[in-house]
Amino acid sequence: MSKMDEVRKWLRNLRQEQARFSVRCDETGFTQFVQQGEDIQSSRLSWDEVTEAFAYKRDCFSVDQICIILGISDPTHWIEVREDDDGYQHFIQQLPIRIACFPAPDEWLERVRLPPFAPQWTQIYAKDQADDRTS
Repeated sequence: MSKMDEVRKWLRNLRQEQARFSVRCDETGFTQFVQQGEDIQSSRLSWDEVTEAFAYKRDCFSVDQICIILGISDPTHWIEVREDDDGYQHFIQQLPIRIACFPAPDEWLERVRLPPFAPQWTQIYAKDQADDRTS
């Protein structure tokens, strides 16, 4: 591929509409929507099927982005919610309300935020450990 072809490809990619991510919560679970152009895809988890949650920070060059990954026993069905996603603030407030023993944001967010630009992978919830605490 010539340099000119690479530049053209780069310009085409710039013109493509970026995907928009959002998360919506209800009484039974949460749904993540990904919209790119007219195409909308969604993934859903119910609150009671969440078995693990991790938080980490993504280095976006001049800023960091807090991310939460929630999953079930099937490792192919995990959802990542980022702080830039529509509905993120409501989502992190719902987690301790909807999932027993899930820590409130003030119990884990600062550990993930600091130090800047370090990933800070942190397990913030494990259902089997939460079950042990409630037994």
